[in-house]
Amino acid sequence: MKQIVFIGLLIIVIMISGCAERNSTGAIIYSSPSERDSVTHQSEDIQMANVVISNDAFYPSSLIISKGTTVVWTNEDSTEHTIDSDVGHVDSDEMPKGGTYSVIFNRSGTYTYHSGAHLSMKGKIIVQ
Repeated sequence: MKQIVFIGLLIIVIMISGCAERNSTGAIIYSSPSERDSVTHQSEDIQMANVVISNDAFYPSSLIISKGTTVVWTNEDSTEHTIDSDVGHVDSDEMPKGGTYSVIFNRSGTYTYHSGAHLSMKGKIIVQ
């Protein structure tokens, strides 16, 4: 039962997030509904991690995750923010308050990022 609820919540997050695009790191980036609806998940072991944007900071600012984990950023600030990779792997459009951005990390590595308009806002995803 818990797996069904978790998968249902994941589907809602994906629907909010938009569609899928795979970048050079193997990450799937969601940005529009038409492609998102064609993405299916074969595993019941879908993992998720959340990053909240609040008070001009990422919480948590550093995450250690397993390959295949979906990271969802949610903007809870009143100003718009972006997720901009320091090396070009993860880049979102501007997110208004309540906006989300999701990426599935399929390759090991360290991914550092910042908010485009607020360069002091920094974060890091470590994929093992």
